[in-house]
Amino acid sequence: MREETGLAIGCARPAGFNNLPFSVGERDYVTLYVSAVHLSGVPEVMESEKCQSWQWFNHRELPEPLFPPITHLLKQSPDLSVFKIDLETPADGQK
Repeated sequence: MREETGLAIGCARPAGFNNLPFSVGERDYVTLYVSAVHLSGVPEVMESEKCQSWQWFNHRELPEPLFPPITHLLKQSPDLSVFKIDLETPADGQK
């Protein structure tokens, strides 16, 4: 994460996936979601050929157009509860 965003994270856990394949060029993609805790750092553009800027938005006030898998995610989980992290339960689900 730090290499691509400048952010250090912890407690990363799978938060689901989006089985809404889409194509860019000759590639097909399926979107995987991960939930994590911010440890340190501020967002930085580390790969300017892939990302112009980082911005924070309330999930109810996102700019249009959205990346199609994000639109689908918001229909599935409008409150984004899929990203809630229970810090009492280890990532493997074992207690």
